[in-house]
Amino acid sequence: KLSNLRPVLDGNGNPIMSNGNFAVVFKMKNVETDKMYAVKCFTREQDEREVRYREIIKVLEQIKSPYFVSTHYYEKELFVDTSQDEETEFPVLLMDWVEGYPIDQFIQDNISNKYRLQLLSYNFCQLGVWLLSQQIAHGDLKPDNIIVREDFSLVLVDYDGMFIPAFYGKSALEVGSPDFQNPNRSISTFNRNIDDFSIALIALSLKSIALSPTLYEKSKSNALITSARDYADLSKSDTLVSLLALSNNKDFAQLFSSFILAYSNIELYPKFHTLIAIEEPLRSNVTYDDIENSFTDELGIRFSNDRKRLIKFPEKLVVKQYEVPQGIEVICDWAFSKKSKWGIIGIDYPNAIKLPESLRMIGFAAFGCLPISTMIIPENVEYIEDYAFAGSESLKEIKLSSNCNYLGKHAFYNCMNLIDVYLPKKIEIIEEGLFCGCESLEKIYIPDKVRSIKEAAFQGCLSLKKIRFPKNIESIAKDALWNCAKQSIYNTYKHRTFLERQILSWDADYQLTD
Repeated sequence: KLSNLRPVLDGNGNPIMSNGNFAVVFKMKNVETDKMYAVKCFTREQDEREVRYREIIKVLEQIKSPYFVSTHYYEKELFVDTSQDEETEFPVLLMDWVEGYPIDQFIQDNISNKYRLQLLSYNFCQLGVWLLSQQIAHGDLKPDNIIVREDFSLVLVDYDGMFIPAFYGKSALEVGSPDFQNPNRSISTFNRNIDDFSIALIALSLKSIALSPTLYEKSKSNALITSARDYADLSKSDTLVSLLALSNNKDFAQLFSSFILAYSNIELYPKFHTLIAIEEPLRSNVTYDDIENSFTDELGIRFSNDRKRLIKFPEKLVVKQYEVPQGIEVICDWAFSKKSKWGIIGIDYPNAIKLPESLRMIGFAAFGCLPISTMIIPENVEYIEDYAFAGSESLKEIKLSSNCNYLGKHAFYNCMNLIDVYLPKKIEIIEEGLFCGCESLEKIYIPDKVRSIKEAAFQGCLSLKKIRFPKNIESIAKDALWNCAKQSIYNTYKHRTFLERQILSWDADYQLTD
């Protein structure tokens, strides 16, 4: 039935695939429609697999939740010519392909972006609130099975261990990853509450990482910040004891309480609204719900219903100057620019914008390719997203908020007329490509808190003459200053060891001069 599907290959010509305990999942493409699918090929036998999957699929079709993907079970769909087994025909599971990243990879890619980590924490708690209110349970909640889409929404995959009402009285086929399960769970523990511990644990972990990103250790197997070893005896877990330092945060304290309750086998679902629900953080992404519940003013400018977010400035509105209304806290993604297959495209107007003191966040490509020459960022702005001003070739001067603690990747990419910038003192990382292509930039003062300068941060800054590096900087990517004005000097500099570079007296100005 699925003969029109073909494996999708990676750059080396190998099928894109992932392995699990009971199956291998391939990314497949329908050659007739170009639609992508995930095809799960089972590698181990499980009793009642077909019967249970057919029941699970019925329930998922009734629920129609965006947290689950469309799934179909095909018995004897895959023919394998083999002498290793008497069987030659095997079942497969067909699912819509989810484009995104498992939450652990999302954390790794955004470990310096506290706002995205906060949004991940909030979105997972929303998922948890919903799942706890249902008569079903996923059964194996862990980072690999929770995908973050491009719009930061979440979707669950791998339904092998799901519980549905039809399974009351049965045993589980599996008990999930020990790092995310209550240590008292067994095969016979199979009901709507089997996700309680996993939800409480992951919610607590994500909130902890959002508050203190250094808690996350990429090398820590499949766990986030705790593992099965911690649950054997909570009083002996150094990790859990260290988390108590975050307890002055209201949301953290609430989630820590839910974790203790779930660990003690107390059911969460009767109290899920108060235990898992946390305050929504600032966010610049725009969802379909945002559009549905928005309003448009007399100029055609779209705002959120609470008047706190500017969603979209009309592309054809001819207004040379515009003052963003007081009370707006977020300029949303793409608000004053538009995207196409060529990337960010600016609109012709306005060429002067005044931002309100209430503003706290500037979204992805919000002012990309805009014909503005000067921009004053209000003091309350803490966060400027990736590509926020990318391609704004007319931009000569920008005054950044002293309270800003994050400047996104390529935020000033190709701002060719930008001359000098004083970075906020709270910045800790100079992100990838931050000033890439700013060929008029002459000097940059890097704050003392900066500990890392990422790839291509100053690539192509042809006029750069002066950089001040802080004493305690930990890493500078080898191409951070690639293709700057005094290339020969930088070549000598970049080939020195890190220790030799430290000896260059970091507290003094480093001159890119002959």
